[in-house]
Amino acid sequence: MQRCPRHFVASKKLLEGDVAAALTEAFLKTDQDCISASRHGGGTTATCCYIRDGAVWVASVGDSRCVLSRAGVAVELSNDHVPSRADERARIEAAGGKVLMLRNTPRVQGVLSVSRALGDKELKAAGVIGEPEITRELLRPQDEFL
Repeated sequence: MQRCPRHFVASKKLLEGDVAAALTEAFLKTDQDCISASRHGGGTTATCCYIRDGAVWVASVGDSRCVLSRAGVAVELSNDHVPSRADERARIEAAGGKVLMLRNTPRVQGVLSVSRALGDKELKAAGVIGEPEITRELLRPQDEFL
């Protein structure tokens, strides 16, 4: 996963100020790198944060989490991409994939417990994508850490 920062830093979109587009482009290029480099077809989840101009952008795929501590209270900045989420299930099924239960856990094609991932090339046709969901949060003086 060391390639994502390279893709992100080199992004023309970032230089133009389109942080969301730069993050998306970096994740999609990294997804392709993972697919190309993988011998066994495995994948990973990922979360990336970028702070600029008093805001934090969070891009995520899978079930990695980003939480902001605001005056000691946790503020969730990312959402899990799991097949039990109605919108993720609909997207998977629209792509021709299936959500099947395995040991009481919904899984893409009965295998993967996340609906977005970097890599996992065998499940791309079933709707597993590397496109991140992006959130933006304005920072406040009481924000302590991510």
